[in-house]
Amino acid sequence: MYVSRLDRPWEETKFPLQGKLIRTEQDIARLAACCRHVYVDRYRSTPEVQATAPHSGDFSGGQTTTGIPVVDPAQRLRALTGREPEPYPERSEFTREYRVARAAHARLSVQLKYLVRELGQQHEVCYEDLEVVVTPMVDSIVRNPDAFTWLTRLRAKQDYSYYHAVNTAIWAIAFGRHLGLPREDLDVLGLGGLLLDVGKLRCPGHLLDKPGRFDAEEFRIIQRHVDHSVDIVSGIAGIPPEVLSMVQTHHERHDGSGYSQGLKGTQIPLFGRIGGLVDCYEAITSQRPYASAVSPHEAVNRLYAWRGREFQEELIEQFIQVIGVYPVGTLVELSSGQVGVVIAQHRTRRLRPKVMLLLDRKKRMYANFDIVDLLHVERDSEGEPLAIVKTLEPGSYGLDPDELYL
Repeated sequence: MYVSRLDRPWEETKFPLQGKLIRTEQDIARLAACCRHVYVDRYRSTPEVQATAPHSGDFSGGQTTTGIPVVDPAQRLRALTGREPEPYPERSEFTREYRVARAAHARLSVQLKYLVRELGQQHEVCYEDLEVVVTPMVDSIVRNPDAFTWLTRLRAKQDYSYYHAVNTAIWAIAFGRHLGLPREDLDVLGLGGLLLDVGKLRCPGHLLDKPGRFDAEEFRIIQRHVDHSVDIVSGIAGIPPEVLSMVQTHHERHDGSGYSQGLKGTQIPLFGRIGGLVDCYEAITSQRPYASAVSPHEAVNRLYAWRGREFQEELIEQFIQVIGVYPVGTLVELSSGQVGVVIAQHRTRRLRPKVMLLLDRKKRMYANFDIVDLLHVERDSEGEPLAIVKTLEPGSYGLDPDELYL
């Protein structure tokens, strides 16, 4: 049998690759030592297994039992969204799409800052004004999500609110694409992501920039930004009701610990659950006045730890597939000693991403940053197996992502 997935991330085990063809009892023992349940892909298994129904294996107590049907990916998405997932094949190569995405990002910057200023001054803004901002971003992410997610590495330390809004929108659209939501829903997710925190325009500036933790009263004031956002968004002529719902519920939490209504589980609409998850991921990977940024890799670990409490477990599992084991923007060291940054994912081989090489074996910066696709390049220049051996914190070897990548 070909084991395609475990009940824990592959990176937490000693298996070097994602996926394992079981050939011996020793293989089973190695799996049983690190997990209790596995998922089998019958189509990548040997012919005699392919001829049978798909199975999963349970390693409770070191024994194996079979007969539990594996839920296929499309069925998981249908269970989450309540609809048949739309297929979104990649229609543009990363390098080409990056040029388009970067130009669209620059235009978005100018347009969004103007619209936010108009909203802050209570001037009239209509849905069509915002749609012009969102549409090019959705178009690009539909063609190839890696280009715009790579642009989430663009950050300005003096403009956190703006970049947080843009990046939240990017992740929301990319997540919706992964879930197979219809194109019109991707527009809603993008617009909702941009407007989630627009109500902070009405919060005291000294609190937004406060370096320490909020006291109880300060936190209550900050929580009111949700009501402010709802008030502002509801005044936008023609705004879809789903956008308003997403803004209103993105701080609700799966276990009922969120605000403002104390909703829990599926009481929170899907777009609100998506908004809350991507807003949280983008926040913890950003440098904020009151908290240091964590690496994308560490953020994945934190999300996994919060499953079933802060956020719906199934939704977290799907979102981790979007950002990958090595999310775009992660600094990594290869078995060759070279250091690079992940720039693109492979949807089926998350441990073999595309990496832009920054430092050579002796940790000297390259004059030109070449790209190596680990899916196709399996050995280094000396003929040794080539793989990622560890992730690095931002700043390692003097590499500052905010200054270097873009």
